[in-house]
Amino acid sequence: LTKLKSLDLQVQGQSLNLPPEMRYLSSLTRLNLGTNIMHNDCLRGCENVFTKMQVFSLHNCDFTSIPTCVQGMSSLTKLELGKNKISHLPEMMTSLGCLTFLSLTSNRLQTLPDFLVEMTSLCRLYVNNNDLKKIPTHLLRHPRLQTLDVGRNVS
Repeated sequence: LTKLKSLDLQVQGQSLNLPPEMRYLSSLTRLNLGTNIMHNDCLRGCENVFTKMQVFSLHNCDFTSIPTCVQGMSSLTKLELGKNKISHLPEMMTSLGCLTFLSLTSNRLQTLPDFLVEMTSLCRLYVNNNDLKKIPTHLLRHPRLQTLDVGRNVS
């Protein structure tokens, strides 16, 4: 399976423990782990494995932070992290130079960091249904942002 390009492991609400053999799937460009019960360290050991990843879905997985393996995904264009328990965004996200789509819908974000403006490829950002207190004005200066969904936040 070393040439596998796409893998969908979406399992409606089941606990998922990824096998160590995942590190051999270095050709993956699409991985859907959504709707699984996972822990933040379940992707440990995959930090520099998924360098060809373009679409990565971790929606509804019970994550409290963004897995560190995301940092090595230099080809990533779409990252789906909706319906988790993420409360802050790490600065390592600026290494995602190809990212055009970021969904953080239904998390626990209270603020959005200034470094999002530095993510110049970002076109669509979904942060609706969080705990944001105000619309971040620094995002209004973003050079490419076409869609910014901040609806249904706490005011």
